[in-house]
Amino acid sequence: MKVDFLRPIISRTAARNEAEKVCRLLTSEFSAISSTKISEFTAAKTDRRYFDFAREITKRLETLVRNPSWNNMHRQGNDEVDFYKTLVETVKKHRIANCSDMSKLCSLIANINGIPTKKAQMFTSINGAMGSPIDHAIQILPINGQKVGMTQLSKMKDLLIIDPWLGFADFAPKYERKIIADYFKFFGLKEDKTSVYLNPFCFHEPKISEKVINYFRENFPQFIIK
Repeated sequence: MKVDFLRPIISRTAARNEAEKVCRLLTSEFSAISSTKISEFTAAKTDRRYFDFAREITKRLETLVRNPSWNNMHRQGNDEVDFYKTLVETVKKHRIANCSDMSKLCSLIANINGIPTKKAQMFTSINGAMGSPIDHAIQILPINGQKVGMTQLSKMKDLLIIDPWLGFADFAPKYERKIIADYFKFFGLKEDKTSVYLNPFCFHEPKISEKVINYFRENFPQFIIK
């Protein structure tokens, strides 16, 4: 059964609960090592072994997960089904993924469950001026007619941010406060000076067509949220 999160009558609590179910399913189905998380360990700043390990994970991610996924989609006669099928299989097999890979998997799981998320990017903003892009992939879900554009997260109270890499979902203003307070090291944020702008016009994931949805609902029933 599909759930239409664009209806104005849906409650904010219900929308967030469904988004958190997606995060929990991703965590249970795709346990993976992230090289970007390893690189932020305190020990990685002083112990070369951690740095080298993170670099090796990044190399394996490109070779064993990303390149095969894109190459399979671009082979003659193949399409988005082949991309997502390869992505799912390689992440499960090799247990490695960074935020962009988890974002694609999040989009897949959400959309096959009728939750139409889309990829977005964030920018830092200091004293109201647009700053640098934040190297982090998230999924967004507007509800209650929320208009989405290049604006501050704090101004979009009905925009859900789903962060599969961090493993939680929340509405944009609360999400902003949380990442500034708890995850500022990952994103280069300063708690007392930085706000976050949204860029909803970035490069998106490969299309999740009806064919993709039907394939995964038939062949991966564990991805269907009850």
